[in-house]
Amino acid sequence: MGGRPPARIPWWRMALGIACLAFVALGMWWLARGRGDETTAALPSPRGTGNVAAKEIISPATAAFTNGVERLSKADRLPKKMSRRLEEMLAANPEAVEVTVAPMSPGALSALEAFVREQGGTIISNANGHMRLLRAKVSPTVVSKLMARDDVRRLEPFVRPRLLNNVATGIMGVREVWNTHGLTGRGQLVTTADSGLDTGDPATVMADFRGRVRAIRPLDGCLAKDVFGHGTHTAGSLAGNGALSFGQYKGVAYESDLWAWAIVREDGYIDPLDYGALFETGDAAQPAYVHSASLGSTTHAYTAESWEIDGWLWAHPEVLAVFAAGNGWRTSGNVFINATDAITSEAAAKNVLAVGATENYRPDTSYGSDADNTSQMFNESSRGPMYDGRVKPDICAPGTAIASTHSTQAKDGISASYVYMSGTSMSAPLVAGAAALVRQWLVERRGYAFRPPTAALMKAILTGGARDMSADAGANCGGAAPNGAQGWGRIALEETLYPSNRSVRLVDRIPFRQGETYAYRVVTTNAAPLDVQLVWTDYPGPESDDETPTLVNDLDLSVSNETTGVVWWGNGVTGGDRTNNVEGVRIAVAAPATYTVRVTGHAVPHDHTEGGAAALYLRGAFREGLAITFR
Repeated sequence: MGGRPPARIPWWRMALGIACLAFVALGMWWLARGRGDETTAALPSPRGTGNVAAKEIISPATAAFTNGVERLSKADRLPKKMSRRLEEMLAANPEAVEVTVAPMSPGALSALEAFVREQGGTIISNANGHMRLLRAKVSPTVVSKLMARDDVRRLEPFVRPRLLNNVATGIMGVREVWNTHGLTGRGQLVTTADSGLDTGDPATVMADFRGRVRAIRPLDGCLAKDVFGHGTHTAGSLAGNGALSFGQYKGVAYESDLWAWAIVREDGYIDPLDYGALFETGDAAQPAYVHSASLGSTTHAYTAESWEIDGWLWAHPEVLAVFAAGNGWRTSGNVFINATDAITSEAAAKNVLAVGATENYRPDTSYGSDADNTSQMFNESSRGPMYDGRVKPDICAPGTAIASTHSTQAKDGISASYVYMSGTSMSAPLVAGAAALVRQWLVERRGYAFRPPTAALMKAILTGGARDMSADAGANCGGAAPNGAQGWGRIALEETLYPSNRSVRLVDRIPFRQGETYAYRVVTTNAAPLDVQLVWTDYPGPESDDETPTLVNDLDLSVSNETTGVVWWGNGVTGGDRTNNVEGVRIAVAAPATYTVRVTGHAVPHDHTEGGAAALYLRGAFREGLAITFR
């Protein structure tokens, strides 16, 4: 039987096809080069005495993040390889400088380390985290040579992280949640990274923690016992039960279990940290979903550390990391200058919950005017916004004259069981404790017992329900929330979870894709405030210490009245906020009507199938509905 004769292909089509194949082959070669073995990593020893080589279990989301480094588009990459601060340091100091080297891929670390050694540089540390950052002391000449290498993505100054030094629970609305609603942190495991915990032995720690400390694990060269007092104080605010004060000075999540990482050496220094390891418990059978850290490197920049933290949280979207925002700039003599432009690198990460400090109310103490107005920001609390315009801190809580546990091993000579301390270090564990209560509420009261809630949902709840202090008498909080002083406001836990004359609805794991819109409708029954908060865990953005945008996935929040057609946009930006991954709509008086909440993927290069999460918190005059969880 006959058939159609073969068609002849025009010469120009053949030439075009050959060119396309060559282009694809070149692209595959470019992506593949520099890729190393990513199946092993140095993990902390179970006994905290050293590092051991171990197989790393890589989840699909982790693999998507790690492998995504080699396939970043030009838009994802930083246009400038050297940070502005490093340029300034080199201009002022022609001698050797300490730098953080971010490799283009994890597999490039060993080659970069060897190169630095060959050039006469000194290795400070290579953090075995997601991207295995290299810290080294090198000459300006070596800096120039590193700049010329294709396997170097970013060069920054290495700034060592440092610690950021019963009334507060009433200010935060925590006591009512304890006493009326029975939320105490029971069943929750929280982690903290600080200067150790009391004696360093779970069996002999002070009574406020005894029986609830799962482990105290020191990193290499660090002390498990707390000779500085900082770690025991922050742990007390987070999870102490007040046993030595008959319950008077107890922490927010006082029935939670605690896992403590000791990260400070005997000389008081903190070595480069693998933040991903700190967010875990070191035991897969004991997962923890809330982490508290009162430490940071004051840079006010989105650094390689910020990038690594965001990457780990993108790959582990159920973990909420709470960081202190920082205590302002200080000179080498520890003299306070000002708190503007001083957010820590860790708090600058998009996916953490960054906490600023408000004043406590203890005017009868030596803190005086720093503890007499609960709606005033502590003058040393670091302020944003970030250089790219992002709102930081995210939330605030009391941070002055905070009474909490005092280490029996502390060198300060104070014998009391409880002492006062001030700073955002004190605010962060209070908020982390509140996050543990939120998680208990979600698991026990809102149907999340079988599917863990995401960090995006917990962050949306805490920021969406925060109290805007700007209308309070005598408030000094930077103006209406959100802003770079108070963030979304001071935490108000009872009104967040159990609002007066209103109710709460939740939507978790919202699918987000380029150009797609998720719509959710609510019907209000009477005129009352309506609050809608959208939070998503974003893909790590380009490191930057200037106005370069760090937002990667750009979602838009809008709320419309279906009767009047009026539309409110997230953060008040008509058409969509292009800067933040936290967006809120606060309607002072929402008339009875049907309201449609829309979440639209304006620009989503990395959708929900790769990692991350998006969630909504709604509070208004509607019937409480079942929590919705996708996927």
